[in-house]
Amino acid sequence: MVNSEETLTEQAEDTYWTKSEQAPTITIAMPTKNRVALIDRTLESVNSQLTLKRKIKIVFLDESDDGTYEKLLEWKRQNEHEYLYIEVLRLDSKGYISKARNYCISNMEGKRYFLLGF
Repeated sequence: MVNSEETLTEQAEDTYWTKSEQAPTITIAMPTKNRVALIDRTLESVNSQLTLKRKIKIVFLDESDDGTYEKLLEWKRQNEHEYLYIEVLRLDSKGYISKARNYCISNMEGKRYFLLGF
């Protein structure tokens, strides 16, 4: 479980792109907390609306205790071959959604950025 911005940075160090790798054109970031009842519908919507998925990086930052994190991991396993990169991180920020949003924003790359929240 992630418990500080420093740990988040350490956990995300492997997300930097080398010159030989293709950087994402679009980054979608989604902080979540206790949305197990809604997450399937949201992920289906994201998945169905996107084209050129191999140019898209998706970052999930979860602070849930209701199974949302596990759903995100399962979705990643099922879809990681379609996207350039999918990152699922766990956050223990004691309700500080602004910290989760700031982390997502600081890790966005590409020409377009989308911050999804619900």
